[in-house]
Amino acid sequence: MTTEKTIRFIKGYPKFAYLMSNDAVYFMMHMVDIEFLRRGNYNTHRWFKGEYVRRMNMKVKQFNRCVTELETLGLLKVTRRINGNGLTYTLNQMAYRKLLKVCAATIHYDSIKDFLTKLKAEGRLIRDVSDYEISTVKGYSKSNYSEAPYVKFYPGFSYLLTPDEICLLMHIFEIEYLTKYSICSFRTKRDFLDKTNMEPDAFDKAVNNLHRLRLIMKTTDDAAGTIYKHSYAGYSNLVKVCGATYNYKALKEYFDWLIVKGNRTLWDVRHWHFKALEEYGIHYSGMEFPFSELPAEEEDE
Repeated sequence: MTTEKTIRFIKGYPKFAYLMSNDAVYFMMHMVDIEFLRRGNYNTHRWFKGEYVRRMNMKVKQFNRCVTELETLGLLKVTRRINGNGLTYTLNQMAYRKLLKVCAATIHYDSIKDFLTKLKAEGRLIRDVSDYEISTVKGYSKSNYSEAPYVKFYPGFSYLLTPDEICLLMHIFEIEYLTKYSICSFRTKRDFLDKTNMEPDAFDKAVNNLHRLRLIMKTTDDAAGTIYKHSYAGYSNLVKVCGATYNYKALKEYFDWLIVKGNRTLWDVRHWHFKALEEYGIHYSGMEFPFSELPAEEEDE
């Protein structure tokens, strides 16, 4: 999961899903990215709800549900602007950092799952979790792997994948890590459902689309027991595409051209696409879309 240093990514923990819905995980990580933009040259305080919705590639009802869910958890603050014209959405940085600390406490995901599930059931806020409580979660670890690995989330993923697909992909990366070091065994679909906290229908739908896009491979006869693995080529191409530009409109158009209209997969991304997409992102308003109609079948480079 390595890439160029110039590409911005966010620390994503699959364990977020034990505290909130996949939609809310996706929303929260976009808010982390928006906070990054806020510290830069973007005046996000002037954004209206429509800008957040478009940037997150969400439907309005979906967006509203996430706002309510994250407010309830104390991870999001919504304030009305002084002039009364619109709302400002702000990530609670203290609560978010506390959540990261909990999720990184131990490699044993079942311990964190139990902790976060109980926290949610009790209606407690993540910011109120004490360092002592986190130490008890960490104390569960009986191996030398004391801290859980994070998975890199790129905001551009949102213009191709659904929240379920993004969260499942993160889980699969973590599962590969766990099986590599013999921490856990995942030999059945039930194991994957328990780990991902997903319903069977949603899981199947996400698996099928990730497989169609060539982001994961189905390996049911794998001797090691991992029945789904990420595709290095597909994932690498996705990261490089998302790193070519921060212009989300340009990314949306590219994915629509390649995947929807072209009926291609991430294995069909070519090296020259990255530079063309970068230029298009920079000169978006004064440049035509740089990709012509796809031929019936592209030749290998």
